[in-house]
Amino acid sequence: PLIWDAVAGNVYSVYDSSCSACLGEIAVVFNGDNIWANVQQHARPHEMHWALNDGSGNWRPFFSPVTFPMRALPTVQTVVTYESFDPAFYDRLAAAVEREAMDAIAKARRKQHTPFNRRCYRALKDLLRDLEGHVLMSPDETAGGISLGGGRGRVGSLTELHMSTLEGMLDGYTITGCPLNMPFTDAAAVRAAVAHTCIADTDRTDVEFAVATHVEDYGASFVCSVWVYVVRLTKKN
Repeated sequence: PLIWDAVAGNVYSVYDSSCSACLGEIAVVFNGDNIWANVQQHARPHEMHWALNDGSGNWRPFFSPVTFPMRALPTVQTVVTYESFDPAFYDRLAAAVEREAMDAIAKARRKQHTPFNRRCYRALKDLLRDLEGHVLMSPDETAGGISLGGGRGRVGSLTELHMSTLEGMLDGYTITGCPLNMPFTDAAAVRAAVAHTCIADTDRTDVEFAVATHVEDYGASFVCSVWVYVVRLTKKN
């Protein structure tokens, strides 16, 4: 199961402890069928049981044949239709986000040349696609390793994933960087996130940079997961 932060636009697996840090405790859940009160011992999302109708008694339904029979209630809202854009739109969005991130790095180094490494860009692009799938995995799924896209097999951990993806680069460079994940809002948010990494803060002249982006759409127009990987490559002596 997934939990959405409706304010920030972030999505969490219920097994992710950071979900509990964001939402605190959960007392009531609902969907189009019923309302359930949480009557189990735990109320933090990653410690709870999420099977609503398994008869375990962890959730107490509001509507039931015994307590309060379900009635068909008319809605007073107009029907909202959510549509996904063409896949090419999200490719263009990823390209636009990439330009914003690169521009943020270049402007932070106004007085210095800022070369971007295209070989590293291609490696990071593949890495981001694999990270998107990993963040939504349950602990049991993670224990079985990380499945790589395109039928490329599995790796045991995020460290192994990075090492295998950047293997050809690590011999010649010291690589420093991090992936950023955020809901799509606007260009200013992307620039601010990149600036906060301080990736451009170096006095060395023998450095290169790489930026890769990936946008994963969730089937509802601008509701999408934006990934930006920013790295600094310093040549080894």
